[in-house]
This record gives sequence, structure tokens and C-alpha cells, in this order.
Amino acid sequence: MKNLQEKSPIYYAEADIYDAFAQAEDAEGLVLQALQPLVAGKRVLDLGCGTGKYVELLAPHAAHIIGLDAAPAQLAIARRRADGLRNVDFALGDALDASLPKEKYDIVLACWMLGTVADKAKRAAILRRMEKLAPHIVLVENAEGSEFEAVRGRVNDPRRRTRRYNEWLIGQGFRETDRLEALFEFRTVDEARNIFAAIWGEDKRPLLTARHIGHKIAIYQKRIGI
Repeated sequence: MKNLQEKSPIYYAEADIYDAFAQAEDAEGLVLQALQPLVAGKRVLDLGCGTGKYVELLAPHAAHIIGLDAAPAQLAIARRRADGLRNVDFALGDALDASLPKEKYDIVLACWMLGTVADKAKRAAILRRMEKLAPHIVLVENAEGSEFEAVRGRVNDPRRRTRRYNEWLIGQGFRETDRLEALFEFRTVDEARNIFAAIWGEDKRPLLTARHIGHKIAIYQKRIGI
């Protein structure tokens, strides 16, 4: 089954497809608006930075930002995107055990990363590491009930994967601090169909009838010791 879970072949082998998907996501920049005041003047670690969309967008506001990702092809694009940004560095490795620069981080940010880890024990271990790295954790995640969720088959999902994961976050001490009504915006309907078919399978192609796709996004925060 195709997907964007941890170790997904599409993520490692076809970074350009994932990059086009990431660039289309949140076309109005609502996530950036929510994150910008949180990272202003802070030292940020972006876990699972992918092709560096938020590293690039947040760098002008942060004191320093390090992007970590386990996929070399993703980081190659991220490095090109951040070329010339002096307060940006990158590291290659798994979020659980990668070697990181020995500095103090103010915020650990993860955009659609933690929920891709299907192994619950590993997911919990990554969260424990995040809690040791910084006093403030910020997660950008999918929320229920969007057109995006419907295309992925999550609206009537008997496993309730999105809801169960978000409830798990609340159980771990996170608060939902923002709920955003966002949009994917692709250049054409065919581009949307091609990207969704590549990531989730050919059966998704006929479900896409416009280049805009509604997307509900939740931002969760946890402050350690509070």
C-alpha cells in the first residue's frame, strides 16, 4: 500500500514528487503565520524537515534552525533551498537516534512527522527524545473532516487513525492551540491527480476534480515542566 508513513519508498526514492506535494500544501501560508511568532529569535530543531519548506520559511525569523531528516534525497533539496541562509544547518539521520549538534534548542518542531511513525513504541521514544532536547515542542498535524482526509479514505476509516493519533497527543500532554482551514493548491488538476496517484495509488486519481483540495490542520504545543 502506498502512503507517506515512515520509510515509505516514495519519500526516499522520489523526493521531487514529495516536494511538489509539500509546496502545494497550505497555499495561503496559514501554518507559517501560526509558527512565525513561536520561533521568533529562537533556536529551532525541525525534525523530519523533508525538502526544507519550513526551514526556508522560518529562517528569517529564527535565531538558528537545524533541519534533520533521514532521507538523503530530501535533504539534498532542502540544502539547495536554503543555500545562502547563514543561520541554517542540516543533519542526516533518524529522529530517534541521529547525532545532533550539541547546542541548546528552544523549540523542537515537527511538521507531519511524528504521526507517520506507525510503531507506537518508537513514536513514544521519539517524543521522549524531543522532550529532552527542548522545553517547547510544536507539532503540525492533520485534523479530521477535510477533503484531504476524504481523498485518503480517512473520513469513514474504521480504524479512526487520525482521531486516535490526535487523541494520543492530547494524552501525552499536548494542547491544540490552532485549527486551520487550509488548502492544497496545485498548478493544474492533472498535477494534483499525478501526485496523489504517485503517493497513495491510482485509485485516488478520479477522486480529484479540482486543483484546490480542502485541508484541516491542527497545531499542537507542549511546554515541558508546565
